[in-house]
Amino acid sequence: MRTLPKVAFRSACAIAFAVCACQTQSVDRVHSPDMACRSDHVRNTGRALLCGQVVDKASGLGVGGGLLGGNARFVREDGVEMNGPIDPDGSFSLNVAGGPGTLTLEWSCRRGRLLTDTLTLVPGTGTALRFLVSAEAADTLCRVNTRESRADPSRDARDRWLRAGGCWSVRYQPWQPQLGSEYPVPTWVQLTSLDAGPGDWQFRDSLDSRAPWRARLWHPLRGDSLELVWSTGFAAVTLTLGAAGDSLSGIGLWTFDVVRTDSLGFIDNSGLPTATVSARQTVCP
Repeated sequence: MRTLPKVAFRSACAIAFAVCACQTQSVDRVHSPDMACRSDHVRNTGRALLCGQVVDKASGLGVGGGLLGGNARFVREDGVEMNGPIDPDGSFSLNVAGGPGTLTLEWSCRRGRLLTDTLTLVPGTGTALRFLVSAEAADTLCRVNTRESRADPSRDARDRWLRAGGCWSVRYQPWQPQLGSEYPVPTWVQLTSLDAGPGDWQFRDSLDSRAPWRARLWHPLRGDSLELVWSTGFAAVTLTLGAAGDSLSGIGLWTFDVVRTDSLGFIDNSGLPTATVSARQTVCP
């Protein structure tokens, strides 16, 4: 294993309608000879397989996208492009056209952090890389060990959120791509202690009875975060939010119950509507 030159990193200034300081930090790129990063498909077709992971230097745990909060994109110099999700453990895999190009990783769960690197991927081979970053509190919604669950089903965790304030006004930056009008999202939510199943509780919101959602449930995540889910039984909107001072910030994701994969069997969630979301405490209606 050998450490290669530092790669470029930046933090986006606009996160959930709040302005944070843009900071630059060094990121170590570590090349790991990995026998698992091989494929008969890429060897036979002359494409290249890139196996990567974004890892927090301090904890040694992966930090990644979960809920489409992260994306890996490799663009070759001639414009040929391949995208793929970054998983909750920070890992990603791209089946790309070999050659020189630029890798961009949007790795933070809050969609506020970008990492770019210039690579040459040799056709017909696999390349395994780890990117060692210094994760911050706003990046930890998906900082997980793959053997662990992000959920915290304890009543103590539920009660901490209820004591913090049950009602929150919610704002959304534009959904990309646009969320269909048949899937409305609320302007406020009120957390309750009404049981909705193991580790889940119900909430109220601003939507009227015409909204299509059959289920509304929330649950705490480990640390300072929580998830709210609206589901029709076939489609869902999930907000994953974490504490940011006296407010919450995070991402929203629309999903449906069809799993798409690319030619190598990797999950392809590209094109699903996502949005940056913020929430502030408000008086319950």
